[in-house]
This record gives sequence, structure tokens and C-alpha cells, in this order.
Amino acid sequence: DDYSKKIESGFSYRFDDKNRVVVGVGYDLDQSEIHDVDYYWYHDMHCAQLVLRYKSRQNTWGIRWQFTPW
Repeated sequence: DDYSKKIESGFSYRFDDKNRVVVGVGYDLDQSEIHDVDYYWYHDMHCAQLVLRYKSRQNTWGIRWQFTPW
């Protein structure tokens, strides 16, 4: 991060047993502004997850496949 004091918060909503959406927010306390807003979609496939991420500040998309954390 390029700021020293921050608050991170988020919201998660599960649509069903396989899909959920997460919104994460980073707030810069020094500048009193929202610094980052990231959006995630998780799709569970029993022992693995597909994760789609959108970083609004950088306007970039990312996708990854990972083993489900137990």
C-alpha cells in the first residue's frame, strides 16, 4: 500500500452454496478518502474455487483458481 494509516472493511453476500460476491474497501485515514474498492466473485467447486476480481481503482480484472481453504 502507498498509504500508512488505513481502515479495511468489506461485505460478503452468498447467493447459494456455490456462489458469493465480496466487496472490499480500503480507506486512507491520512487523506480522508476511499483508496481502493475491489469486487470479487467466488464460485466453489467442492475442493477448489474460481475467483474473479475487479480492482476499480486500477480498472483491472483478474481470475484465479485455488484450492478451497479448509
